Amino acid sequence: MAPRARSGQISSLASSSSRSLSSCLPRPTLACSSPTLRRQVQTFRPPPESRTITPGSNPETFNSEVHFALQPPPNSQVTAFAYRVGLLPPRSSEALEKKIVPLARQVCTHPSYIPFWRQHRPGQPVPPTNAPLDVLGNSLLGLFAAEYVHSTWPHLPTKATKAAVSAYVGPNTLAAVARELGAGPLLRWQRAARTETTTSLVLTDALMTVPRSLVGLIYQLNSITEARKFAEAFFLSRQVDLRTLLKFVDPKLSLVDVLYKFGWDKPVTRLLSESGRRTATPVFVVGVYSGATKIGESFGSSLKMAEYRACEDALWRLYLTQAPKGSYTIPSATFDWAGKDALFHAADYLDNAVSEVPAWEGEGQAGVGPEVAAAVYLPPLLGESEVQRDLKELNEKEGTRRKERWRKLLSEADRYVDGVEVLEMEPVIR
Repeated sequence: MAPRARSGQISSLASSSSRSLSSCLPRPTLACSSPTLRRQVQTFRPPPESRTITPGSNPETFNSEVHFALQPPPNSQVTAFAYRVGLLPPRSSEALEKKIVPLARQVCTHPSYIPFWRQHRPGQPVPPTNAPLDVLGNSLLGLFAAEYVHSTWPHLPTKATKAAVSAYVGPNTLAAVARELGAGPLLRWQRAARTETTTSLVLTDALMTVPRSLVGLIYQLNSITEARKFAEAFFLSRQVDLRTLLKFVDPKLSLVDVLYKFGWDKPVTRLLSESGRRTATPVFVVGVYSGATKIGESFGSSLKMAEYRACEDALWRLYLTQAPKGSYTIPSATFDWAGKDALFHAADYLDNAVSEVPAWEGEGQAGVGPEVAAAVYLPPLLGESEVQRDLKELNEKEGTRRKERWRKLLSEADRYVDGVEVLEMEPVIR
């Protein structure tokens, strides 16, 4: 115990000696302890451009978040974004970059940012927003998606077609594309709460305006062809499972209605094979036939389940039959040669395109030129279907429908002469 006591005494003596030594040494005089400098620190104010005048807060205090939100994105990031989305071609000149970079910055500025800007910088000019480009791009994207879905799946029901268009160019898809393009750090917007007249504004709502504004900007700078190429590259090339959009309460009843509309025989379900009927895990394979043609097949643990799935499979095969690429023409492609203003002068275009050509099958009616035939969109022929039928009978019916459609078109051609009355044709149910 003696060594421990001796060490404790030594440590206590050392600590007391250090305290006495520190108390004897003079303390250094700090610069901030002077009255003049203390007064300057207390009266320091941030620069005028960084002031905040938020209601309920002190306008003299500096808010780093507000200061950061008021700063525009760096030109290097905006230029990289313009190259990434294709607004600038590779190795563009400085003069072209000076023209495109402000437009790219406008694409990334949401209208909700303007009240925030006016609140904190009332004396400075308001930056342009993407509101007009968003409206134009929204219309073009809806046009491209609708005609693509209708041309690719001509037998898809109306509700399923609308759902497919939303799946291709809907809000979630637009926001995902904006994130993939790297528009998140460049976006200038402000969150808004829900009111009696407006809905709440969240990040997804602000991001979805960027791709639509890009489509509108590409259309204004180039043409509708380039805007469609952008939509096909970033939206229409995505894989969408359309089977999830088709839900049937009674598939067999729906199949009867569809086959009656197509003029086919009434569907008949037949048991193709089975395994383990008297076991705990039976499997039944059921096929659906229209005449001698099998149009659907599926399996199930019971006969009713297998029949339900087989009828559902037949409806999927009928509705989701795709027309082969190259067998149809996109309706808006008829305006590619005329420039971006052709969509808004379709009546003049049709009026100037009327010409006299030999009528269908030598009938003595006034014909229409190839331009009018291209402008008036006709539903494309059905492509190679997964449902095999008598091709001769199918071709005869299709030829008769085509002739009737052309007769109607030729009989209504005289209404284009003065360019006053628009052609109105009854929809042809295929």
